[in-house]
Amino acid sequence: MCRIVSNDNLNGVTIVPNRFIDEYMVDADDSQLKVYLYLLRFLYTPGVDIAFEAIADALDLTKGKVKKALNYWQEQGLLRYSEDKGNIDRIYMEPVANIGMKSSATEEISVKEEVKEAENDSETAEAAETETKDDVKPVKADVEEFKPCKKIDVYLPENYTEKQLNLLALDEQFKAVMDNVEEKYYFPLQMRHDDLVALAGVYESIGFSEEMIDYLYAYCHERKNENMSNKAFTNFVRKVAVSWAERGIKTPEDQKVSEAQTGKLYTEIIKVLGLRRENLPKSQNEEINKWIYEYQLPGDVILTACNKAIDAEVDKPFGYTKKIIEDWHDNEVKTIDDVEKLGKKHKESTEKEKKSRKQPYNSFTDYDFKKMSSKENDELVAKLLKKNEKSTAKGSIEERLAGSKK
Repeated sequence: MCRIVSNDNLNGVTIVPNRFIDEYMVDADDSQLKVYLYLLRFLYTPGVDIAFEAIADALDLTKGKVKKALNYWQEQGLLRYSEDKGNIDRIYMEPVANIGMKSSATEEISVKEEVKEAENDSETAEAAETETKDDVKPVKADVEEFKPCKKIDVYLPENYTEKQLNLLALDEQFKAVMDNVEEKYYFPLQMRHDDLVALAGVYESIGFSEEMIDYLYAYCHERKNENMSNKAFTNFVRKVAVSWAERGIKTPEDQKVSEAQTGKLYTEIIKVLGLRRENLPKSQNEEINKWIYEYQLPGDVILTACNKAIDAEVDKPFGYTKKIIEDWHDNEVKTIDDVEKLGKKHKESTEKEKKSRKQPYNSFTDYDFKKMSSKENDELVAKLLKKNEKSTAKGSIEERLAGSKK
């Protein structure tokens, strides 16, 4: 939930600037126009909270379409918005007359973005050196080699209603995307509801282009296991799409740069574990690909697991690495900080278990003789001697019986 704020000071009216009509309206589609005019409508209305769901319900749009429209107007420079926990945190409407000028009122939102862009520029220069093809362009996002990326929040809906999917079916571009994906990657089976939901989320919420969506599905199709079901394949597509979006990968060219770095990671994993690529069994090759592509683990996390296995000096470091990574995956480890937190948690649990573990009770050694009187002590010694005599006598009888049988 958020409040829309601006430097303008008007009440009771909705103003549509002439510059918006002359320069921006003609290129916008219906949903984009609806969302922008809706925001203008409540710009000067005190006490109105704006959320994805509220806008979607009011305009009869899907939540993803609302977000796509906000992203469009943000790219045009007409507004800036931020998210928190999958919903709108704040929207700043830029006065149309100021577009192209640096507004001090936007600094609160834009300063951090400018710092990130400066960091990305220097890191992108290093990433560009890893290119292996002339047609690969430098990625604009923060993609670091063997290090977790500075991720951005990505919202991918878990479900769509039939009404929302029916509305999407009226979108000719989405229908073309859906027909292409279904024919290439699901034929002869039809896409199920969950498959359509995943595709709709990638199209609307993440905002991948038609070209990028085809590249995404082709990428996942090439890497899926032989026995992977459609459901598992769709979940794989969702994971890869979210991972790419979090790292700012928006085009096939961006992914090619990232892929070049992933190739280096694969080589480094083999090197650390003392393996040879030409002799690598198929099962180990598939396992490494699982760590990188299915688990989506950052390079430094995987290499940390490899080094732990080597340091442990076990007979089979690859198998030990596999166990470590599976444990980390089960505990949702994504970064080196997560690794350290999990290690600390395991250590605390082990120490607690040691403290709670009690030694077995021994009626003789654990008895406090200091509290016994002289008489009690003599009686206890007599009982023990008598018990010993019975045990000895019993043994001698058994021996005699055994001898008589012979």
